[in-house]
Amino acid sequence: MFEVILILILIVAVAFFARFNEGSWLSPGAFFAMLWSLYILCALFFIEDFDTLSGALLWIFLSCGAIHVGCLFGRGLTDRKGRTSNVIGSTNLADFPNLKKFLLFFTLIGLIEICFIFYKTGFSMTTFLSLESISEVSVINRADFGFGDLNQGVIERILFILIYSAPLFGGVLYKLTPSKRVKILTVISLFMPVLAGTLYGSRMGVLFGGSFWISAHMATHLLTKKTKRIRDRGYVFRILAISVLVITGLSLFVMIIRYQETSIITADLLIRNLSDQFTFFPAFAQWFQSEGLRFSDLTFGHRTFGRTYELLGIHFADQYFYYSTDLGFTTSNIFTVFRDLIEDFSPIGAVVCLFLIGCAGGVSYRRVLKGEIKFLPLLTTIYVFTFTSFSFSLFVYTAPTLALVIFWAYFLCFRRDLRENRNEMLKPSAT
Repeated sequence: MFEVILILILIVAVAFFARFNEGSWLSPGAFFAMLWSLYILCALFFIEDFDTLSGALLWIFLSCGAIHVGCLFGRGLTDRKGRTSNVIGSTNLADFPNLKKFLLFFTLIGLIEICFIFYKTGFSMTTFLSLESISEVSVINRADFGFGDLNQGVIERILFILIYSAPLFGGVLYKLTPSKRVKILTVISLFMPVLAGTLYGSRMGVLFGGSFWISAHMATHLLTKKTKRIRDRGYVFRILAISVLVITGLSLFVMIIRYQETSIITADLLIRNLSDQFTFFPAFAQWFQSEGLRFSDLTFGHRTFGRTYELLGIHFADQYFYYSTDLGFTTSNIFTVFRDLIEDFSPIGAVVCLFLIGCAGGVSYRRVLKGEIKFLPLLTTIYVFTFTSFSFSLFVYTAPTLALVIFWAYFLCFRRDLRENRNEMLKPSAT
């Protein structure tokens, strides 16, 4: 137990050290270490066997350090290019052409998909407000998927991609719009993938929908800063509170729906379902103790990009999903993103990957602070990686991956360079 506490203190120290070096809790290195420190602290309340944790904690300490060093390296690259001056100006919707139209389109698509899910399972939308009906639809779809009797058509797969795109645009727009009606629309966009995932008995809608919306909001918050100086304590507390409410709270709701436990909701039921969300770290720890130092039989991206490899016809002996492992207080078939990276690229390769992710985070963080809109999707992706790292690779499923591609494509095709706009504003007027 002493070793566990000591290494956890070291991880927390990395978080504070990164905060000091990078200047903000919102910097990718500090944010990653902070979230992992909080997640481990919460997980310790449910873990029964502490003997397997030391190796995994050392790995997470090393991972947090790799991302932090990468961030510093990325910041150095940016500053050496002469991008150190403050940029003063304002950001508004004029810098994001057709943003509201895209969000409205994606949200309408989400409503159509949800209606279709009810229709194909024999339920009408009049039963939409009944938790029992939602639970029945969820059980039917989950059972059909489990036994291979339900296959999504191409159109429905496309609809799912567009549903996952909605919270990315919604998180950006919520920060920019002064309209309360539009803000309501952005919040609805967050719940589209949540509800669609719930109707399939999956928490993935909560994980990706919540992390997409929150990450896009965080990146846009930094973009709208008028100076490099960030007073972020209050904002970070709000983000943490929203994350707990949305990702953790809605996951509890999905689990209750998924297992048809809507009739009697007790404290024991909530605690049991809550503990399921903190099984991923002990599952990784158990695996890491026996197989963590793996340098052979690597899968070279198959774990990280599972569905994409499958679509490309690239196959390995092992599947990209895992079988459940017994943890004593429950079971888990999710082992965090760290197992994916280690099995794909070996421990050394995984550290290099984390360093490069930190590098990308450091560059995009600094450039977004300078008002360069084109780096906003990269910073958003880095934040999403942090939120999803507790579960598995961000890119393992095609729908969330392609939703990010759509988000990136918007900024490549429709963006206006805010940095140029701000420089134009700073030019002295003719007299």
